Amino acid sequence: MKKNILHKLYVVFFTLIIILSAVELITRITIGRGKRFYVLREVSFKLPEVHDFGKKIDILCLGGSASKGAGLENINDRYSELLASYFPKSTIINDSNIGIPLSEINYYLYNSLRTNDIENCVIFSGNNEYLELLNRSEHSNCAVFLIRYFLPKIFSQISFFSHTTHNTINTLYDKICQSKHPHRFPFAIIKGGGKDSWPYLNKFYISLQNSFYKMRLRELRSIINDNPQTNFIYVIPPINYTHNWNHMKKYDQLNIEMPKDINITRDIIEKNWIKRRFLITPQLQSMIKQNLIGLDNLNILNLDDYFLKQVNNNPANTQKFFLDYCHLNKLGQSLLAKELKNLIENKN
Repeated sequence: MKKNILHKLYVVFFTLIIILSAVELITRITIGRGKRFYVLREVSFKLPEVHDFGKKIDILCLGGSASKGAGLENINDRYSELLASYFPKSTIINDSNIGIPLSEINYYLYNSLRTNDIENCVIFSGNNEYLELLNRSEHSNCAVFLIRYFLPKIFSQISFFSHTTHNTINTLYDKICQSKHPHRFPFAIIKGGGKDSWPYLNKFYISLQNSFYKMRLRELRSIINDNPQTNFIYVIPPINYTHNWNHMKKYDQLNIEMPKDINITRDIIEKNWIKRRFLITPQLQSMIKQNLIGLDNLNILNLDDYFLKQVNNNPANTQKFFLDYCHLNKLGQSLLAKELKNLIENKN
């Protein structure tokens, strides 16, 4: 009986793959990529709805919780509010939100640029690219997880059909299935938020997710290239080396002291990076630079390099810029705002 059920599930699974492959192939041949977004949104983590602001936007800020200013006691210490004090006559909007990956930023940005006149756009993103994987182990059925999260993404390279399929599958799952596992973001909070209690993530899933991230970066590159009237700044999130090192020593029993040489430190962190959270890594930082470099209307601010210069490249001293593993404190936000001010004032 159990084998028959599994057999039927596999038949349904592979039939769906064949159907999606055929429709996607036809869509690519007949319609092509066009100008529409083609990397799927993460439906559990959304930015505000795109709307017409009704006026020129001098600076639009987008990103996840670090960009939103999560953890700050005073919202006026956030980089966007500090930019407003530097440019008092400018209209500055921060539409960042908790847990936002780059796919959602791309979707928001693509549609907002079609509706609004945006002079400058700051994108502070990269910490949340593994967040969608966190409750993988909470799914009792691996096939359900693959169908809901990964199967539609395989067909996400270009078409509107892929986007529709993805959201249809997720909507039906939420309405029909009474899942016992908690929603992804509340699950993250229950498990300790930014603390050290995430489950491990399989290397296969990490590698697969990295391929989706490259697609998202290529999509962003296309959006930036198609909007030469807007000046973009991509802020690559920094690594809290002290936190990472203490994390590795405690949970991976890495019984060596942190080297003062930043390159050695980065190599060790990448080699021993614990696949249980959605932190930025040296590999992801490099991926961002490699996929976005060379655009005339884009400045890339590697916040990691910028912070390290402030502490004479001693990775052990980066803690002073952070509230926790990735969220910036008042000093970190202030330094970010000052550097953004310089980039905006000195844009080509």
